[in-house]
Amino acid sequence: MVLEFLHLPPELLVHILSYLSGKDLLFSVQLTCHFLRDVVRTSTSLQYIIELFYAGFENNLLSNVAVAERWEALRRSEKAWSNLTSVRRSTLHVAHASSGLYDLSAGIYVLGERGEEGRSSMALRYTYLPSNTGRAPWKRIDVGRHIIDFGISVREHDMIALVTSTQQDGTSTCLIELILLQLSTGKHHPLAKEPILLVREQAPFNSLPSIMLEIVGRNLVLMLSHMQERHMEAFYVYEWQSGKLKTSMFPSFPYYQGFIFLREDVVLLPNTIDRRLEIYTISEDKIVPHCFLDLPMLQPRHFIWQFTCRAEPNPVGLGAPSKSSHEENEPPFLSTPEDAIAVFKMTIASDQGICTCSFVAHRSALLKFLSDQPHAFATFQSTRTSTETGEPVQITISPETVPWNAWGPASTRWFGEEDETHGYITVTAGQRYITIDADAGNKPSPLIVRDFNKYNIARHIHEFGQQLEPPAPPTARSPPPKAGRRLVTAPTILRPRNLFSEDYWSQLPYIETVSATKHDYDAVLMDEDRILGLRVWDQNLVLQKHTNALALRQYEIRSKTPPMWIFYI
Repeated sequence: MVLEFLHLPPELLVHILSYLSGKDLLFSVQLTCHFLRDVVRTSTSLQYIIELFYAGFENNLLSNVAVAERWEALRRSEKAWSNLTSVRRSTLHVAHASSGLYDLSAGIYVLGERGEEGRSSMALRYTYLPSNTGRAPWKRIDVGRHIIDFGISVREHDMIALVTSTQQDGTSTCLIELILLQLSTGKHHPLAKEPILLVREQAPFNSLPSIMLEIVGRNLVLMLSHMQERHMEAFYVYEWQSGKLKTSMFPSFPYYQGFIFLREDVVLLPNTIDRRLEIYTISEDKIVPHCFLDLPMLQPRHFIWQFTCRAEPNPVGLGAPSKSSHEENEPPFLSTPEDAIAVFKMTIASDQGICTCSFVAHRSALLKFLSDQPHAFATFQSTRTSTETGEPVQITISPETVPWNAWGPASTRWFGEEDETHGYITVTAGQRYITIDADAGNKPSPLIVRDFNKYNIARHIHEFGQQLEPPAPPTARSPPPKAGRRLVTAPTILRPRNLFSEDYWSQLPYIETVSATKHDYDAVLMDEDRILGLRVWDQNLVLQKHTNALALRQYEIRSKTPPMWIFYI
């Protein structure tokens, strides 16, 4: 049988082997015999599969680009990210005033349009970030209601979900509703049986909630947070195609301000009160806690004031539509969601003021703590009774809790205040993380991209060797970075050091690339193909520079918008 297989025509061998993963081709097929090794090494399509594996990407079946061109584009992209070199610039004008709402995903940039009165959003504008020219048109979405916030699922569902507020006729009740639209048309999404869902009613004197919304597969998860009326916080899980509310949570304390999907049926919620990451699974009618991951202890009289998170791209559901028509030009390859890093940003408050820090972890590393069987809450009645009601006290035993030292140091990398630029959370794409010095608006600074791809790290070590680094000194601020690339493997002390009860370490390795050019941006964002730099002008203009890593191009965007407002989401 082996001889018959090896005697097949090379074209047929390549076709058969193309169904294997890059990992199998690299670590199994090439090690079988010299003949198969040569087949793999001389085949463009098989080398493309291996390069995708190395880079943490997956092939985009919707793209009509030839395999040879895809391989060349992938190699060009990886080289561009490794040296942060760009060669072309164009300008994209934004005529509307921004309300502060925004999102960036899958090459689409969405901005809220400020109404005539106040800073509320009465419409949304979005554009496909261009590959060759800055003259991409802006499209408008207007549903005739105040838009509190929104969420998008571009590649999986061609969807934008709006959370709106309207005053009910003849009453003083405010309706919070969810509107499901097809992004490409602006009309009700064709797969949603109930495109308008009532979330809740509230009194007009109650503040509008902050919104966190994500869509993966058939699940739409909506979190409503209040900075003042904390008793109104809520967490909803919808089956968006049918409009069914699958389950909900109403925390008795202000535990949560954000979440990420680890899988279509698994979400992670950072807990601000208990200082931990909580992993839950979603079933048809409930949300079940599985595991809690403790975070480092804070100093006395310190608490987490804000705790946000994001991982881009999102996972894709098993029953997702196989075709979407939203993109004008499909990219040849996409980041693998399982390998993507999640970024967590914390604002810690005390009587001394506030400090910020952030950390990253791979989605796959967090999923490893999802056990086969949930360690669900076990509730029973105590023999003691409540002094208020006279009823037996309900006692709850939490799921399994993993101490910080058992999971955190090897799985995370922490960064201090110097990386925090105006609170933006769209600073990761795939396994890369973009930052710039927080004072870059006053003192031009280089762009910094950190790559947490373990295969790129292994390649770097193979090519340049591993220079041993001493542990980072316990300083409050790192020295200015030098242009070029460096491998960071040594553990570093969590910063700012005085926030924590003791010296905690993180040591997830990464490659840091520092640009040779310096920029006076107030913040930087990124998606899979671009870096966006934002700058505030005195004339109420925002300047944004886009670096397209695939085509090595830069873009500037000018926008009429109130200074500073757009930078706080």
